[in-house]
Amino acid sequence: MEAKELRIGNLIKYKKGHLSKVKSLDSDNSLMVEGFEDNYINGYYDVCNFEPIPLTEEWLIKFGLKEHSKWIWRIPLKGNMFLIYDVGTKSVEIGINDSRTGIAFKCEYPHQLQNLYFALTGEELTIKE
Repeated sequence: MEAKELRIGNLIKYKKGHLSKVKSLDSDNSLMVEGFEDNYINGYYDVCNFEPIPLTEEWLIKFGLKEHSKWIWRIPLKGNMFLIYDVGTKSVEIGINDSRTGIAFKCEYPHQLQNLYFALTGEELTIKE
């Protein structure tokens, strides 16, 4: 994972197991995350200290996706459009009504799903309470 793949608000995992949210990114592949500000010089860490979180069913539920069928999860976008996650291929497509566009994006980590959702809606995909 590289810092250029991340946006502020993305969820990532510290290699020692702590989940964190990106607070700030720097041009030298370093970042600041919630909960680590006092533990490092100026609060910045090299991105190599972090790893992506595997995108599991638990994360799909946390983000508000609903199971549509055995392998398919959906979340509404705008109007009759949906973001469709295929568990089998670990890919995301845009759907209109119940049809798929056929354009799929590999999506194996929550930060990738967050970034795609933001690109399509202009809104953050956050954990639903």
